[in-house]
Amino acid sequence: MKCHPARFAPVQEWLPPMSTKPPDKFLVIGLDGADLELIRPWLDAGDLPNLAAIRDEGASGLLDSVIPPVSAPAWATFMTGRNPGRHGVFGFVTERPGTGETSLVSLGSIRGTKLWDVFGAAGRKASVLNVPITWPTPEVDGVFVSGMLTPPGREFTHPADFQAEIEEQVPDYRIDIDRGLFDEKETFREHLMKTTAARGEVIRRMMDREPDWDLLVGVFTNTDRMQHHFWRKEMDRIRELYVLIDGEIGKILERVDRDRTMVLVLSDHGFTNTDRRFYVNRWLRREGYLGVRLVSEFQDDYQKRRFNWFMDEPEEARRKDKLGTRILKRLGLKGELAIDWSKTRAYLYSSDTRGIHINLEGRQPQGTVKQADYEPLRDEIIAKLRELTFLDTGELVCERVVKREELYDGPYLEAAPDIVMVPEIDRYRVVTKIDGKGIFRQHRIPDGYHRQAGVFFASGPGVARGEVDGAALVDVMPTLLYAAGLPIPERADGRVLRDMFTEDLLAARTEERAAEAPDAAEADAGLSAEEDEVLRQTLEGLGYL
Repeated sequence: MKCHPARFAPVQEWLPPMSTKPPDKFLVIGLDGADLELIRPWLDAGDLPNLAAIRDEGASGLLDSVIPPVSAPAWATFMTGRNPGRHGVFGFVTERPGTGETSLVSLGSIRGTKLWDVFGAAGRKASVLNVPITWPTPEVDGVFVSGMLTPPGREFTHPADFQAEIEEQVPDYRIDIDRGLFDEKETFREHLMKTTAARGEVIRRMMDREPDWDLLVGVFTNTDRMQHHFWRKEMDRIRELYVLIDGEIGKILERVDRDRTMVLVLSDHGFTNTDRRFYVNRWLRREGYLGVRLVSEFQDDYQKRRFNWFMDEPEEARRKDKLGTRILKRLGLKGELAIDWSKTRAYLYSSDTRGIHINLEGRQPQGTVKQADYEPLRDEIIAKLRELTFLDTGELVCERVVKREELYDGPYLEAAPDIVMVPEIDRYRVVTKIDGKGIFRQHRIPDGYHRQAGVFFASGPGVARGEVDGAALVDVMPTLLYAAGLPIPERADGRVLRDMFTEDLLAARTEERAAEAPDAAEADAGLSAEEDEVLRQTLEGLGYL
């Protein structure tokens, strides 16, 4: 076993005894993108002693994410216990009905009772830090620090004065990564390490500020960020970050009442090798479903309305065109290849959804497909995608291709793509670009991207030792509420993971479902155009869009 500096208490000092009392405090640590195949060797080698202890002394298993396995719908499912058809978030951006424009999702986009709402309604205190898509910051009986997609310069804590404390006392704290550091790899790595340590410190300050918390949720998103940029090239860099986080978890656990607290560590999705690109819009164009035209920045409002106006913009495109090029653009003889909506029946507007939309008359602003042709067209495209193979290898590209109603259910189904693809073993990145000729691209050296299988470890009073099969992210909220003796919202889809509990806890708890108030209408986050652009560029830099 490897030895590490004494940065935290020995593991055995905080491990809970075999207590028959149910827990009444709940600590949830999120590790965005953590993958069991990635971290298992480090766990077994002793590099991550705190995480290994939670795994070995309690329950563990794979945690099935949502489809698609990306942070926006995944964390929305974590906080509501609902599938995307019931909480309404399918990706980082959504189409505004009838306009063709897109907007970024926010906490106001996520419908349903949140985990911390249930604790609050029962008079129990909840503190939450950096769960993605939690801005605008909600008011809770506790401390709340919003997460990913918080616009720079806005208020991000409740109570408001906690923000000043963070900015003064923890100057390295960041809600998310600084895109300006992407080009310098070593500087970016150092930035990730510093901001990770700062996040651990802010979690501990939250615990000090509200010591009587009943639920504490803290998410480390830099695991995902490091993996996106160093995967399979510099794995030691990724390991170093996990070692740092393990130490931060150890410091957090020093402040935990071991007789009363259930500890849950989870990821919103896993991570795996990706070595192929599938340019869906190029394929749709080849098959005659998508038309194109040349546009310039001076023509109509297309630049603001096109599905990927903020994506994949090469550096050259940001430079000023020469005079001759500008003249040719105005004459329609040169410019950017764009969708011709009058000749388009189907399109992919966002790579993170992995979904194709039908350009439906009466729904899309320039819809071309009549309602009577909707189902035949979906069936036709699905049949072709199910038979699509990679180049001349004969390998099927998609593991599954389904209609949205076969995957999701709920009142917000209409916001989902009409057709959803699940690429073969997650090895493909789905790309929106329409320029170029190739439908596929093979990479010699794989990079990394999300996969369906996340991971969870649980330890503490009431947790049985052993592996748990069949767990899903949608089950986390109902399971936590059951363990806390709190009612589960009636419209939550998840189930209670009874296999992770001892007989004593099962005997002490009953599963109750409680009525929920009607869902509030989707709330506009109120971003300025500049804030919207900054956040979209960050998502682009992460490879989500």
